[in-house]
Amino acid sequence: MEKIGKFVEKYALWIIIFTVLLTVFLAYQVKYLRIEDDITRYPPKEEGVVKLYDSLAEEFGINSIVMVGFELNDSNALARIDEITESVSKLRGVSHVTSVTNIPLVVNSQDGIEVSTVSELLKKGTVSPSYLVGFKNLNGKFISSDGKAAMMLVSLERGKESEGYLNLKNVVEKSYGAGTHFFGVAAVNEAVKEITLRNLLKLVPISLIITFSMLLIAFRRITGALLPLLGVAISVLWTLGLIAIFGFNITVANSVIPVALISIGTAYPIHIVNKYYEEKGERGQRVISTISDVGIAVLMSGLTTAVGFLSLLTANIKPVWVMGIFTSIGVMLCNFIALFFIPAVLYYINPKAKFHVENVSYKGERLNPKLVIAVFLGLVLVLIPSLFKLKADMDIVASINNKEKIIVDKEFFDKNFGGCDYLFVDVRGDFNDPSVLIAMDEIERKVKNLNGVVSTYSIVDTLLDLSKSFTGFYSIPFSKEELANLWFFLKGNDSIYSVVNKNFNRGIIQITVKTRTESETRSLIKHIDEIIASTPKGYALKSEPDFGYYAKKLNVKAEVFKNAFENAKNVSFSTLAAQHIDELKKSIENVQNLLGQEITNKEEVLAKLLQIGSFTESEFENLLSNNPDFGLSLYNELYSSLRKWRAQYFAKELGVDYNESTEQYLKVVSEENGVYVPSENSTYKAFHTGATEIALFVSDLLFKNQYQSMILTLVMVFVLLFIQMRSLKISLIGIIPSILTVYFNFVLMGIFGVPLNTATISIAAIAIGAGVDYAIHFISRYKIELEKDLDELEAIFKTVITSGRGIIFNALAVSFGFFTFAFSDIKMLRQFGILTGITLLLSAFISIVFLAAAFSLTVKKAQKERELGQEVE
Repeated sequence: MEKIGKFVEKYALWIIIFTVLLTVFLAYQVKYLRIEDDITRYPPKEEGVVKLYDSLAEEFGINSIVMVGFELNDSNALARIDEITESVSKLRGVSHVTSVTNIPLVVNSQDGIEVSTVSELLKKGTVSPSYLVGFKNLNGKFISSDGKAAMMLVSLERGKESEGYLNLKNVVEKSYGAGTHFFGVAAVNEAVKEITLRNLLKLVPISLIITFSMLLIAFRRITGALLPLLGVAISVLWTLGLIAIFGFNITVANSVIPVALISIGTAYPIHIVNKYYEEKGERGQRVISTISDVGIAVLMSGLTTAVGFLSLLTANIKPVWVMGIFTSIGVMLCNFIALFFIPAVLYYINPKAKFHVENVSYKGERLNPKLVIAVFLGLVLVLIPSLFKLKADMDIVASINNKEKIIVDKEFFDKNFGGCDYLFVDVRGDFNDPSVLIAMDEIERKVKNLNGVVSTYSIVDTLLDLSKSFTGFYSIPFSKEELANLWFFLKGNDSIYSVVNKNFNRGIIQITVKTRTESETRSLIKHIDEIIASTPKGYALKSEPDFGYYAKKLNVKAEVFKNAFENAKNVSFSTLAAQHIDELKKSIENVQNLLGQEITNKEEVLAKLLQIGSFTESEFENLLSNNPDFGLSLYNELYSSLRKWRAQYFAKELGVDYNESTEQYLKVVSEENGVYVPSENSTYKAFHTGATEIALFVSDLLFKNQYQSMILTLVMVFVLLFIQMRSLKISLIGIIPSILTVYFNFVLMGIFGVPLNTATISIAAIAIGAGVDYAIHFISRYKIELEKDLDELEAIFKTVITSGRGIIFNALAVSFGFFTFAFSDIKMLRQFGILTGITLLLSAFISIVFLAAAFSLTVKKAQKERELGQEVE
């Protein structure tokens, strides 16, 4: 270190010039920094959960779905939404749009039943929101239950989310005016960008002011306050410049780097300046003595802190390891500035010596070392239960201030549509095969009933509405021909491709969820997984139903189901018709209107109908001897009705309610060409995914990586400590304050409910680095005092009032720098800053008190051994 001191003395001016030039160059690079954050891109792409999500995002744009909400404040609102839907679908960066105005609807018209949209209905006249509430595939999904809000879902092109979202927002706000709301991953990312930038512009100046004030109070000299601050400011610019040069972005996680470096980085200049103030004599000698005495301690403390942050490389979470790399680089840059630039500046300004340790006298031991150790041990044991309260939480939205527009928008969707978080079930198979859609329907119906599920939406919903109108049953048709007819009505509507692909071999169930806690979310995902696992992996068309399977679905015994099935299957048309006289009369009228014929003997026709035993074309053709067309038309009119009557009769025989939930199982009695039963042969595959699952996966990684990085840090720091101290005993004593600090950090997180996230995961690394930093300075000064032939206890005392003073100055400056985060608009950063500040103060206190007590005990033990040795002699 003496050589470095002489180098600085000799080339002080060149060091300052080099520093200024490099600072100008790297500061210029900062303008190329981009702020971008997306939790779905945190974990490695090769992870299975990420591959599944990315695959679905590529197919359906689920990662870039933006919810656009509209307040329906006037009669023209729906018309404006229709125009916006058309405009947005043509925007650059937009993949497709699913809107309240383009969802397929089954409506009754003068020509009968037809598939239309709100857009088509608006061309014929005014459409009331209250009318739309009556459609199942709109109510609570695309229009609120009270008809006061509407919604569209916009999928943005992969890789163009930012551009697409900004274009979308601009068009919607200009075209609709007030009363628009936006939410989704892209919307949150843009909001986080704005908040992060605002945070940086606000927190960095506050941090500099607070740190300057603390240093001014501590040193009572402008130079003592300005030099450390100048050093870290240069280091921050260098670090941000390097981040830009290497093409990385600023995220919520690494947005802490500037303030963290301002706080942590002041430690190294503080020790240099503090030691320089102790030195007397010629300025060149003061520089050499300062670097010689504390240079190695400053270097080692920088290395240990950098190692602490480098341990974050064990995290399989990109923003975390990016933060680890560049904070480590920043720390070493701070170290370089402290060892070269700061002494070079001190060489030229040469402030007067201020503090002399020789003026302080030793007055005996102040603390009972055994009591100190006992108190620490007792606290460790008593606070163990608090560790089990520690949790992880990656919900960035929950960390944003409630007054932010993105949160106001979220509350709009929560209020009007029940929630704005999505999970997805990815279903793969031939969507022209009824068996695939039957399985999808089975999964969706079960998922709807789970706690935490607000609503679901899939292509099945639209198919069920169509099926209800054309077949009489709210269920997937068993006939491929009937299913093909339903698809025929839908294939002209592009909105269906938001939930089924154009190859008709992949579709999604979009699940709107609202959970309060992470445990509730995990429970919901577990139940969805169980539903998928319990749903048959395939269905095959058989001549008879699987009595056991269908009996279980209707909660009856298999034998009861079989007997009732046989009875309902064989019941005559006349028996069923007698129970539906009014419907028979209505059907007769419908046929009259269809043919334009008036039947004079209606009662006679009705009587003949009630005598028909077998429902066949020949029976109906002979219903009116002089009008066979009427009979055949009535046969066709009653075909769907009879199927439903038979299913209703079956329900009565079983003693179960007939409704939309049960008729899919009851209708098997009406099928003539076979029914679908569970099969061992897989006809589809289903998986669940979503951004929420990615967030939970990241949370699990955080827990796993936290332990790995902490253990790795402690091992590497211990090795560095041992290399410097060359004593196993001293190294073990030196590492204990860091272990205690990390322990109490986790205790505080457990007690106050501060979760692990991409920000707070670094606190342990900071705590270990700071603890070892303080230990190195304490032990190094202790060795220097021992070399002065002082009594060991007096050496400990002198160490406490010298290095201890520097440690306290450092801890105050650093912790108050982190307290700057209390002004952040992001909750997780506020928690990170306040907890880090408290942890650093604890670290300083533990380091000074514990090390003083530990060395006092070892000294007393050595003294006793020497006394015993003298007595033996």
